[in-house]
This record gives sequence, C-alpha cells and structure tokens, in this order.
Amino acid sequence: MASHYGSNSLGLPLSPEIHEKCQNQVTVVQRGFDEDSGKSFPIIAVNSNDSIIDSALENYKGATTPLSSSDAAVLNSFKAHCTEEIDDLIKEKEHIRKKIVDLCCELGTLCQTLKQKKDQLDLAQSLKAPIRCLPPEVLNYIFEMCLPFDQKMTSFAAPLLLCQVSRQWRDIATQNPMLWNSLSVDVPENIDQGFLENRNRLLNLVLERSKGNLLSLEIQQSKPYSRSTRFSSLLDTYSQLFPRCRDLEIWSTTPAWFRCFIDFIPAEHTFSNLTDLSFNITHNIYRKFTLFQNSPKLDVVAFNARGSGNIPKIVLPYPQLEIVNYRISLFESDSVSQAFLEWREFLRHCENLYQLEADFTSKHRLAVKASDDSPTVSFTHNHLITLYLDFQLSGSIDRLLQGIHMPCLEMFGITGTASVCQINLDSTARSLRSRSTMSFNFRNLSSSFQSLKYLTLRSVSIEDEDIFPIFSLMTPLRSLFLLNFSLNQRLHNGAVLIPEDTTLVRLLTQRSSDLSKEPFLPNLVHLTLSYPYHREKHPAAIPSYISMVRARCEMNRENNVVAKENQHIRFQLDMSFNHSIIPASEISSIVSKLQVINTNNHANFEHWLVDESYMYEIF
Repeated sequence: MASHYGSNSLGLPLSPEIHEKCQNQVTVVQRGFDEDSGKSFPIIAVNSNDSIIDSALENYKGATTPLSSSDAAVLNSFKAHCTEEIDDLIKEKEHIRKKIVDLCCELGTLCQTLKQKKDQLDLAQSLKAPIRCLPPEVLNYIFEMCLPFDQKMTSFAAPLLLCQVSRQWRDIATQNPMLWNSLSVDVPENIDQGFLENRNRLLNLVLERSKGNLLSLEIQQSKPYSRSTRFSSLLDTYSQLFPRCRDLEIWSTTPAWFRCFIDFIPAEHTFSNLTDLSFNITHNIYRKFTLFQNSPKLDVVAFNARGSGNIPKIVLPYPQLEIVNYRISLFESDSVSQAFLEWREFLRHCENLYQLEADFTSKHRLAVKASDDSPTVSFTHNHLITLYLDFQLSGSIDRLLQGIHMPCLEMFGITGTASVCQINLDSTARSLRSRSTMSFNFRNLSSSFQSLKYLTLRSVSIEDEDIFPIFSLMTPLRSLFLLNFSLNQRLHNGAVLIPEDTTLVRLLTQRSSDLSKEPFLPNLVHLTLSYPYHREKHPAAIPSYISMVRARCEMNRENNVVAKENQHIRFQLDMSFNHSIIPASEISSIVSKLQVINTNNHANFEHWLVDESYMYEIF
C-alpha cells in the first residue's frame, strides 16, 4: 500500500516529523513485507498566469481598502474560474485515487498469488524430501530413537507429536506399539474430576496402542506439598496399568501419597509381569509396606530412601532378587551403624543376589561411632559377583563388610569422590588425616579377592608400603581403575590433591622385567589412571608410563595373557586429564608423547578429559 506525505494543504496524512522537515516536498512511501521504500518530489508553486489578477491579489493582500469596481469584476471572474478548476481537480483526484485503489487491489491479488505459488513450490519440494522416501520400517526405527527420556507424555513431544505431522506419520506411530510402551506421569498439586477423566483417557490410549506389550511406568511426585484428597482415586486410575507393567518407578515426597500405596490391595495377578522396581522415597516410612511381596518375576530393585530404619519396612521377595541398587541418604539424627546393619541384613536375605551397588551419603559426613561394638553376624554369600560401594561419610567403614565372605566376587569398587578412603592392611586403622576422610581395612575382604578380576578404587589413599601387599591379594585381577592420593599436603595444586601412582607403576615395571621375582598382578591387561600433573613429578611421569607398558606387554606375551575384548591387545593404558588444572597445551604435549605406546601393535593408549568435580578437594 502507498502512503503519501506532504503539505497538509494536499489533504494527505502527514506525520509531524515529515511536515517539519519537508515543507516543500511530498514523499510517497511503499510499505512492503520486509522493508519500506520511498520517493520524494518537490511541491510546485501554483500561479494564475495573469498579471492583472496577480497585481490585484498582491495589492489588496493584508489591506482593508475596498475593492474598486474594475478589480472586483476581475476577481469575480477569477473566483468563478477557480471554482470550476477546483471541481475539475477534485474529479481528477478521485479518479486517480480510484485508480490507486484498483492498482492496490491488483497488487494485493498479485501478492496473494505469489504467496500461494511459493507455498505450492515449498509443498512440491517437501513432497520430494528424502524423509518421504523412507520406508515405514525405517521411519519406525527413527521414531523409536527420538522418544524423550524420562519425560511426561504430552502433545508437544513424541509419540503424540508424531501423530500431528501427517496422516502417514500418524498411521505409522499409532501402529508401532514400541512408541507407547513407556509412560511417565505426575502427581499434580490439585486433582479434580476433570484431571482424573483426562488421565483415564490417556491411559486407555496407551493400553490400546501398546497392543498388549509390557509397559514401563514412572509415577512422579515432584511437588512435596501436594496434599490432595483424591490421591486414592488417582492411584486407582494408574493401577489399571499395573498388570501390564514390566518396569515400575515410584516417587513419593509426602507420606499421604505413599500411604495410598500401603493401603492399596492388589489382586492376585496385579504384579505378575513386574521384573524391575524402583523406589524414590524422601520421607520416613511409618508402616510395613507389602505391596510387592507377591511379585513372582521381580528380580531387579533400586532403592533411594531417606535415613536408617526405613528399608527394613519394605517387604519384598528377597530370595528371588538378582540385581539391587541400594541408596541411603543419612541425616544428623540417623545412625550410620544402624544403616550398615540394615544393609548387611538385607544382603543376607538376598541369597541369590549377584550384582549390588550401595551408596551411603550424608551431607554432614556422619561417622560410625567408635564406641559402637554391637556384634555383626558373619555369613557367606555364594552368588554375589559384582559389588560397588559409594560413600559420603567419615571414619571407619569396616563394619559394613566385616565377616562377609563372597567367594565368587569378580568385580569390586569404591567409586565415590566426595570422601577420600584410606585403605590399609593393619588390624587397626591409622589415624585419619582429615575430618572428611574414611578408612577401610582391606583384610576384611582378603578372603573374597581370590577370584577378583575387576577392581575400581576411585578417590582412595594407599600408603606406598601397602601397595604391594594389598594388590598381591588379587592375583587373578585383569582390570584396575585407580585414583589414588597421597595425603601429603606438599603434593597438591591449590585446593586439589594430585593423584599418586609412582609406587604402583614402578612395581608393575620392575616385577614385569625381572623374571627372577614373583610377578606383580600377572594377569593385568587393563590399567586406568589419572595423570599426576605436578611440577615436581610431571616431567618424569611420561617415560615411566611408557616403560611400564612395554614391560607389561613383554610379560603378558610370555604368559599368553591377552584382553578378552580384543585378543590382539596385550596391555591397555587409559588415562584421564583434569583440564581444570592442566593447561590444554600441556595435555596436548603429554598425549602426543604417550601416543608412542600405540606404535606397539600389542598395546593401546587412550585418554579423556575430566573437570574438577572428578578430583577430590581438600576440606
């Protein structure tokens, strides 16, 4: 559309800015979709072309003298002529305005046609898009890969979003039961009848489109202040999925919501297909919880509970459990000793358990009281193969594993970074170097290390004199992950301790080269360390690693020891670099020098970067 700006005498719209700056010109502006374009032209002065009339107008302008008869006759004739001319100009103006309107309509039609043609071109191009050429089985695979992880099912995410793209996509999405076998739902703050009806329709949709497949269901309660009187009605709505559930995850932040699970009475086959169960409970449990006691296929359980005294109230089919993730958050009012005893009792009941991960955390770094000498029951667990422990405590943690014999243990690890764990072989622990440090006597597990093949010791402290006797207990060991610190305050960068592996690397080198001595870790083929970046030892560390790898490759060749994953490799060295304290240029230089390891056809070196959260900070 064209807009005209100029003198107000033209009867056209004029902005104050243009009127002030453009007294003698008219500006025509063409407003487009993206930008405006304009053109200005000067206002031409209008004269009468008659000297008599011009003289009369000039003489009487601003005067009060009456007109003479001759001048009056001339002006009357001029007035009649002007009136006639104005009428003609008005007609011409309306004619031009009509032409402009007609042209604007024509221009609008052209613009609309142009837009339609562009849309048709876009549609034609989209019809030839590669994704339209993909067969349904490939689209099915893509749809399955784009499903959101741990997200409530909404119309703004797959799979419901896929149903809104096209008829073909809707048909493919609705016919693929794999897109509908995982559902995450929430417990809102306010639950009314309309919400229950909408949620019931969603569950019926999932049941229909999953076509009888087993489901994964997550019931979240993200708001701890939810106190609805309709909790029971909501659980009844969700319970229609229970018979089809293979995986079930329950979140509870309020006792009122969890009480509904305690009071819920399942039918005989309600949990007949349940194999994986997860609890996330952030409050105390006040009554026995037996909802899942009769779950014939349940063999994988994950606990995330608060405080000591709660997990024993959860009744499960313990003898059939095979994999457990056991996480406890301890507060100042809790007893670490009691939490350890509950864990031991749980382990004793799970007689067929073969994989266990346990995590004991406390923001206050609670410690086992030295005065606590309550007896512990010794027992043998014949099926446990994997055991990983994580702690955020202080003091001795010996009571956790004391007296437990695990003859089939192949994988063991202390995986925490929140606290350094001092490991020793003394009957009494050495004095702790820090209030946040833990201690553990490895002799408590010496009888369980006869078959150990994979060991992870992350954020530990082993004295130099204990390196050889500790690792000599693990002759079958094939893989070692070690992040060891010497609690010598001299060896640190700022507030971060520096990893210490000098003694271990020296023993691995010397005991591999000197065949007259008993081999040290004779089956080791995979070693993971963290680079000890410090001014005093950094220059000497690189050649020591290279010599160690060469010696181990030679010894493993003599003993015919190879990696299971790649039998061409006789020794693998992995190393992490803390890029928070090691300059990037230094990392590049170190890695390039260590790459010489890869020139050996039977050795391999790999590295990765970590940040300061990977390292232990001094408290």
